[in-house]
Amino acid sequence: MAVHPGNPKRIYAGTGGFHGGWLFYSDNRGDEWKPVPERGHNRFLLNGINSITINPLNSRDIWVATSRRSNLLHSEDHGITWRLVDFIDAGRIVDPIKFNIQTSKLYAMVGEHGLYKTSIQKLNWIKIPMPDSLKVFPVGLEFTGPENRIPILATGHGVLKKSNGNWMPKNENFPNPHVRSMTTPNGKIFYTGITRSTSLNSPGGIYVRKFE
Repeated sequence: MAVHPGNPKRIYAGTGGFHGGWLFYSDNRGDEWKPVPERGHNRFLLNGINSITINPLNSRDIWVATSRRSNLLHSEDHGITWRLVDFIDAGRIVDPIKFNIQTSKLYAMVGEHGLYKTSIQKLNWIKIPMPDSLKVFPVGLEFTGPENRIPILATGHGVLKKSNGNWMPKNENFPNPHVRSMTTPNGKIFYTGITRSTSLNSPGGIYVRKFE
């Protein structure tokens, strides 16, 4: 899901599954939903939605990543029409995608390929160095630090913070590293969802941490 940065009544929600999915929107905080029109490149939305991000500097500018075929789609009219973006190899999972308002960069995590970033004015993807061992089940990407420029990544190895060119685990007090979601309201307080692990006999739950 994604909430319009200037109008909290407008919400976007993507669905997915074995039989595909679609993108829906609401103009009344989720009381009623409408599907985006089925036309043109919108058909790629049938592949299901993994991730949605909205450009806070231009709310007409929306990006989604699909579940199947791993398409990256871009809309410049509030999500009514979409175009297919040429990005890495098809068949890889693109999730999550995220804007950084301070750098005006779009970030995308691409399964085994790793993390990429690009300017939104000109698509020129740059790979961010990362050990192969950390490219496992990415589920969240946020930013912290001075001017929110430091990436925080949630994966199957837990929460990782990029510091001095290295990705450092920040899993203190976690019962296990099986992270399934992460969000932050301000780049300082982070809420992380941990799934229960039967193999480690550990509970799940929601954990909170502050980053400076």
